[in-house]
Amino acid sequence: MDAVAKFWFPFYMDGGWMALGGCYYNYTREIPIGTDYEIWLSIGAWDEKWVCIQSGNVFLGHSLTTRA
Repeated sequence: MDAVAKFWFPFYMDGGWMALGGCYYNYTREIPIGTDYEIWLSIGAWDEKWVCIQSGNVFLGHSLTTRA
């Protein structure tokens, strides 16, 4: 805890600031226990203050897109 106090106090005294953020989760499907999957992240939008990161899961062995 002392190491954290030694770092953050000078950081704020020199004009540093920490952005506060939030998150939202929408679970649409359960991932079964023991299933191999990947999580893909992409930046959905950004501006001067916010970044929106979108994520999705892909089960290994399944294609991300389908072709006709």
